[in-house]
Amino acid sequence: TIKRLSGLVAYYPLNEVEGSVARNYAPANLNSLNGTITGATLAQSGQVGRAYSFDGVNDYVSVAENSLLRLGGADFTLCCLVYIGTNGFGTTDGTNPYLISKEYYEQGGYTIKATQNAADGSDGRFLFLIKTVLSPDASINVTSTKIDYPHQAWYFVVARNNHGVSIEIFVNGVKTTTVDTTQMVQNTQSAFQLGTEASGDSHNLIGKMQHGAVFNRALTDNEITKLARITGLA
Repeated sequence: TIKRLSGLVAYYPLNEVEGSVARNYAPANLNSLNGTITGATLAQSGQVGRAYSFDGVNDYVSVAENSLLRLGGADFTLCCLVYIGTNGFGTTDGTNPYLISKEYYEQGGYTIKATQNAADGSDGRFLFLIKTVLSPDASINVTSTKIDYPHQAWYFVVARNNHGVSIEIFVNGVKTTTVDTTQMVQNTQSAFQLGTEASGDSHNLIGKMQHGAVFNRALTDNEITKLARITGLA
């Protein structure tokens, strides 16, 4: 299972049935890096087990800033299992929904987000973005360019940073795109968010999420494929 893989910093199954805390189940950091739930509906039907539901308005999970989640200067991997709801490649405020983010405008960071292709948000792609040391107010990104994915479906999305070499994105265990870059992520002291951006009031996800995870190393292609198979999406 995901908890047996080395380098796991944070793991949020998002399967709680009550309360206001999204617990971190990474063995190395149990009882720390827990998230605060705002608005999300718990104990919803997931792809595997239970999931949180996000309404696209003001639902999200926030983890207080912690140096363990500052991933600049090294390899890292982010992943989550996400259901893109009705027209969910867009958002209620016309922006693109953030899935995992520790990014703050001109201060650096990293983000996985969905980007709409159809004007009504009914299909789109996934994007991995990093803000770099050389230009923290700009970004380098890689987009899943193989196909446009339909809404009302589950996706296992993985972003991999190969420090000083490339950034990559995988969807359902398949590597879709690689962008070569020698630049490294600029660390930021913003919160770590699931389902929204830094402030929590924009780029909000319409859909469901479970199994969000952060690794302080680059998972191998084989490890990513195996995780996707566990979700039933590869």
